[in-house]
Amino acid sequence: MPAEEKLFRAAQEGKGASALTGDEKEDNPANAAKWNVDRVVRAESITWLCTDPQSSAPVTYRGLTLGGMRIDADLDLQDAEFKFSLTAYKCLFSGNILLRNARLRGLYLVGCLTKNLNAEGARIAGPVFLRNGFKAEGEVKLFGATIGGNLQCENVQLLNAKSHALTATGAKIAGIVDLRAGFKAEGIVDLRLVQAAALSDD
Repeated sequence: MPAEEKLFRAAQEGKGASALTGDEKEDNPANAAKWNVDRVVRAESITWLCTDPQSSAPVTYRGLTLGGMRIDADLDLQDAEFKFSLTAYKCLFSGNILLRNARLRGLYLVGCLTKNLNAEGARIAGPVFLRNGFKAEGEVKLFGATIGGNLQCENVQLLNAKSHALTATGAKIAGIVDLRAGFKAEGIVDLRLVQAAALSDD
């Protein structure tokens, strides 16, 4: 698939793979159901790229960066260990993002839409950024996670009104927890027993 080939090539060159058109309406991930096939990446291909020893070896320290793509099915990286970051901007994850007990360098989801984000018990060496229009129609779960930088939720919507919107119980965060600018949660926000340098949620 064209988007997957672009992603694989870009990852080896230390670049981002973008399918953005420059048209704000066209690039809105809320319209991703209408995107053509050259903007679609199968989630299993990303899993393979991150976890297969031969395929992940050429990936540079810059990690995986996707822009304006639709990732179909659950992105299942549970228990995976990879030494680079995962970055996505203006992408639609049609399924869940599953990072339970994963090991990775950093997680940056900017302007992306998804269902549940489960990073329970994950060990993330750097920051977790959910920013600039990130929207989860389910739970963001960081229960017991270890984050080596900031947890920043800026201009985000976490929509799970009948249950938990954000669960970070017992998480260890080396930086700050920033839930201020444009943070919207419909559901329970559970920050009990979080260990962090500072907590900003006013």
